Formats: sequence, structure tokens, C-alpha cells
Amino acid sequence: MDSNVYTILYNRKGQHEIQENGGFQLLSTYLDDLEKRLLRTDCRQEDEDNREAVKEMAWNIMRGIKEVDPYFAVSKLESVGSIAEGTKLGKPDELDFVALMQCFDESKYSVKVINECGNSGTAHIRCSTSSNIPVEILADDEEEHLPNIENSSLRYVSPVKFRIRFWNLFTSVAVHISKNKQRISKPMGYLTLVEEVAQHLDMFVKGPNVEIEMIWTSASSGERHGICVDVTPALKVFSDSIPFVGINYHLLENALVNTGKDFKDIFLIPAVNMDCKLGGHSDPFKKLCWRLSLSTIETEMIRSMDSAHKKCFRILKFLKSNQRDALDNMKQLGLNITADRFSAVVIRMYHDETHVLTTYMLKAVLLHHNLRCINESKNITKCMMEMLSFLNDCIDKRLLTSYFLKDKNLWSQGGSALPVFLLKPSIERLLGMFTEVIVKKQISFQNFGDKFQDIQSYLTENDGI
Repeated sequence: MDSNVYTILYNRKGQHEIQENGGFQLLSTYLDDLEKRLLRTDCRQEDEDNREAVKEMAWNIMRGIKEVDPYFAVSKLESVGSIAEGTKLGKPDELDFVALMQCFDESKYSVKVINECGNSGTAHIRCSTSSNIPVEILADDEEEHLPNIENSSLRYVSPVKFRIRFWNLFTSVAVHISKNKQRISKPMGYLTLVEEVAQHLDMFVKGPNVEIEMIWTSASSGERHGICVDVTPALKVFSDSIPFVGINYHLLENALVNTGKDFKDIFLIPAVNMDCKLGGHSDPFKKLCWRLSLSTIETEMIRSMDSAHKKCFRILKFLKSNQRDALDNMKQLGLNITADRFSAVVIRMYHDETHVLTTYMLKAVLLHHNLRCINESKNITKCMMEMLSFLNDCIDKRLLTSYFLKDKNLWSQGGSALPVFLLKPSIERLLGMFTEVIVKKQISFQNFGDKFQDIQSYLTENDGI
């Protein structure tokens, strides 16, 4: 972004200019007002009951899994994602958990965690053939390529087979709970699993997680709303001496100190990595890489951030998830932008939903910005501008590195069709449109916010781990 953007945020043929002193204050006031609208402050007790009920129901499923197969017992259920971070927009309709498995005691099962592929942020798990690890989660002999194996008596643990076994257990227990109409009751309402739960379980919806739908019924109004719950099985890394490829250990060590976490909070999750050099070259079901997860550490980092940066993150998520609706509302306010270039981009993006900017990519932007932020006053507008400018640089280079994995380019996961608010010079245009609506059209902050019809219903998107 040009340096003079701080002096002139918007200039269309000289018709409208916003100077820094007035423009920043105006925009800051608007962003503060918008951020207040994105938070639910009138239903805190019910939201808290809702979240507690979801976690209790998840634990009921985990206990049922242990009864069916003690090997898959869960020792800890950690909340991650926007609810745990304190950055959720609207009602708590999506909750994410990491289920830490008790299995793979390193001494008991002769388990080794190694990295034979050299891929960033991945590892392989191998165990002794004489151990009691269930054979159904071990890789088939024909799937294994063993060019440099020191001990051929060690078998690979297949991440795909592990997850399939967990999914089958999860499904059977959830179906049993649903059929018995079990509920979790709280003062403000009660929680149940959706009927015909097996039809609503999605095994490979977004990655290594199992996704299930629950229903919250409000005691006061009788209103029901669905809650999407993601549970990701995870294994401990075991040791802080494993030389994982691509990790920025300087950033990791600082994060562990600042969050009170340690290396035991780094997990391996059964995510398919198509770059894995072991297993079938073209068959994702035969890949053997497990993915490193630092989601609990990232969650704690964001949870402990100052309020200004949390506001920026919430507003970025709002802009991302409401581009098309915001565009329509701008038209209703009399801004003729139908012929603008980014109108077509919005249409193109929504016709190709595989090419979108993910919330996790925005989270990486936030973490990178927070690391180098020198904005001592924590002015929300300046931080927003700097984050958007950083995103523009990433777009130019098609490079957005993961915060902890220096060799991981997140753009490769996001595709090429970009949201409206990231296209140059869309930053200036977007902020200019907001300010033009408020100043030129002389519409109050209150009325402008009201133009976004039922804003809460749009704010449901969150990528989890």
C-alpha cells in the first residue's frame, strides 16, 4: 500500500478526500461501532450454558468410545478455535475441540516419532510389531516403502486408518446417544444431538476432524439452533528433542514462555499430506505423514492478545464472510459500484468456493502482525491498515507463511480467487466507501449498521484447527 494512504484514504477524481486527522478518527469510530455489533452481549449466560453443554456432550461421546475400545480413550478435551480465543462473531454455533488420546505410551508400545520425508511440520509414527497396538490402524505392508529403515520390525501407523477407526467409534456412540434421546440440561436451555445423527456425521469434511451437529433449545423462547462441533483426535509428540523440519524454534520457544504452554502441547493429528513420500504416490489413503498441530498454543496466543488486535481479527473475519452482502447493502445506500472491477470478483469467488481466503490465513496474518506491531496506542485503525497492507504484499508474492512453519506457504491451500477487500486498490475503496456512506451520505453509525440485515446470521464461519 502506498505510504500516502494514511493521508488520503480515498480519492475518486478529487471528489472526496479524507485527511489523516479527521479520517482516522472517523474510521476508528466506525470500526469500534461495528465491532460492538459483532459481539453478543445480551445472551452471555445462555451462551455460557450452551458451551458447557456442548463440552459435556462431547465428553459423553468420549467416555462411550473408551467403553467400546479402551485403546482410544481420551485423556483431555481442549477447546480451540474462535470460541476459545474470544474472537467468535455471533452466537456460539461452531465449537472445536482437540481430543488428546491416551494411547501410544512410548515405553509401553515401543513407539517412535520420526520424520523420513523431510516435509515441513510432519512426522511418521512407527511402533513395534510385538506391541498390542490394534492391527487395523497399521499400514499395510504393500503401502510401506522402506529404503532406509534401521529396524524393519517397526510398523508405520496409518493416519487415515487411525482416523477411520476413531470416526467409526465416534459414530456408533453418537448414534446410541441420539437414539436414547440423551440431553444435557442447563438453566438457560438444553442440548441434544441431531436426530438421524449418522446422516449428519461427515468424516472428511475439512481435514482430520470428525464433525457432528448438536441442537440447543433455549428455555426462555423455545428457539432451537444448530451447533457444528468438530473433534480432532490427536497424539502427543512425546519429546522436545524431535528435530521437526521447518519449525521456527525461536518463535515457538517465545510462544511457549508467553502462553505457559510447553512441548507437551504440541500434537500430531491424522491429516493427509499429499507430499508424503511414503505410501501410495497418488492414493491419499496410503499416505503415512501425520501433521504437526500447534492449535492449542495458537489459541492461547490469540486469547491473551490485547483487545485492539482481537477487534481487528473479528472485523477481518466479518469482511471476509460478508463481501457479497456488504456489496448489496452499499448499492441500497446509493453507491453505484456495479461496474466496479471487484463486483465481478465477488461473483467469481462465490461460484468457485474452493478458492477462498481461509480464516486460518487471517489468523496467520494476525500473529505475524502482533509479533512486529509497534503501535503502542493499539489504534485499531492503524493496525487494520497495517494488516491489510501486509495481506496485499502476500497477494503480490502469492506467499503467506505459516507463523510457526517457515517453509509452509498457506496460499497453496487458498487458491487464486481473492475476496473483494483484498484486491488493490480495494483497501482504499472499501475504507473510502465506509467513510463516504457516513460522511457524504450523512448516515449515522447506528443507521449504517442497521443496513446490514440481521448481521449476526451471517457471522458463522470458523476454520478450526
